[in-house]
Amino acid sequence: MTDNVHGQSMTIKRSVDEVYEIAARDGFALLDTAIDENRLKAMLEDDGAGAFVCFEGRVRNHNNATQVERLTYYGYEDLALNQGRAIIAEAKERFEILHAVAIHLSLIHI
Repeated sequence: MTDNVHGQSMTIKRSVDEVYEIAARDGFALLDTAIDENRLKAMLEDDGAGAFVCFEGRVRNHNNATQVERLTYYGYEDLALNQGRAIIAEAKERFEILHAVAIHLSLIHI
């Protein structure tokens, strides 16, 4: 169940295809549906790269002694995209990374 506290802040205003195009172009995107690992992997395929790493963080059903029923992320899409793009660009330059893409799943309920 999604509460309507922040209206449209809980949904991404771009289509899934647009999200993957942004991720390929800018290195960072937000998505409010499940991330397609195979699509992400295909986007990063390069014979000059020695690895593909995909990280999926998960929310536990508890925090210390308290039950966790859901985790909701609220954010401003345009600001998050700008900051994410800057972080990816800095990491690529600083660590001589060939390709890097981060897609953040912006809404999850457990």
